[in-house]
Amino acid sequence: MKKVKMNKELRRIILERDDFTCRKCKKKDFNKILHIHHLDCDPFNNKENNLVTLCIKCHHFLHSMLWNSYKEKLRLNKLNCGIEVESC
Repeated sequence: MKKVKMNKELRRIILERDDFTCRKCKKKDFNKILHIHHLDCDPFNNKENNLVTLCIKCHHFLHSMLWNSYKEKLRLNKLNCGIEVESC
């Protein structure tokens, strides 16, 4: 399947689909503070079902939680002889 490049048109499609509303906190905004987040953390997977609208606050919070989770997995891996981990 061909990869779809994230562009203004795709961004508009996702924002309209989500009614310009953050899918986490439900904040609605028609300005540019809404972000498009990749659910699988793969910036090249721009399929519509992998993209959601998040406000800037929720988007940053989500990535900080993912980062903290990743750091904890790394710490545990050192204790468990290095099981492979992935994160955004």
